[in-house]
Amino acid sequence: MRLGIFADIHGNEVALRAVLEDADQFAVDCWWALGDLVLFGPRPAEVLTLLRGLPGISMLRGNTDRYVLTGEQPAPHATAADAVASLDLVERYGAMSAGIGWTRGVLDQAGLLTDLTTLPTQRGFRVCDASHTRMYEPERGPEPWSWV
Repeated sequence: MRLGIFADIHGNEVALRAVLEDADQFAVDCWWALGDLVLFGPRPAEVLTLLRGLPGISMLRGNTDRYVLTGEQPAPHATAADAVASLDLVERYGAMSAGIGWTRGVLDQAGLLTDLTTLPTQRGFRVCDASHTRMYEPERGPEPWSWV
């Protein structure tokens, strides 16, 4: 089985399509999307739709996905004096607030906001003991890979 893993897509459909196109050569059987799927990029709905169509997809909700759902953000400053000292950070948090509202609206309008709410924030898995197994790609031979 071949597993494809990506994270931090951030609504960037063009980049996601490029990664998927490149991965075609590996015949990936299932995919893991490890969160931060939609906020900041121009195509959050298209990203979720594309991800949902991948074989064996398992997605996690990241912190920026949570921001889209709740409107919360990490605290930018401990005190008002800290805020005055770093106005660029204040501006970035303002832009983040606008991005959260816009992304939430896009996903809601596309009927995909509920999909985001159903994603888990963590997932467990078991790893088999492969300490005596040599990993390789048959077409390339075992040399490029080290012992696992």
